[in-house]
Amino acid sequence: MGVSYWIDDAVPGNKMLIGGTHGHQATTEAGKETESAMSSFDINTAKDLQVPVYGVDAMYRGKGKPSDINRANPDSTTSSNVGKTSGTGKHARTTTFNIAIDALRIWGNSGTPKFE
Repeated sequence: MGVSYWIDDAVPGNKMLIGGTHGHQATTEAGKETESAMSSFDINTAKDLQVPVYGVDAMYRGKGKPSDINRANPDSTTSSNVGKTSGTGKHARTTTFNIAIDALRIWGNSGTPKFE
């Protein structure tokens, strides 16, 4: 439920939250595996804030390789593999997924957030 702003921690009156993004790292717990899915916490956050929440699957591929992006939607559904990260160096992709544009399209059609 927190927000981090790029420039500083002041909450500017002319900015709004249109989505959230986080990485799904590989677990370090023996016998466990990180799932390629959005958690119930992600789904509830998307529903309550009425913004999409994106999870980047950073657990399967090596550094610099494109990773799958999944999404929890404001209507409590999830969407798998909505895009990929761009990757770097020899793994760089020529086509990229723009999370900001995707989030704006969804935010523009979502409902009123619950701030309780």
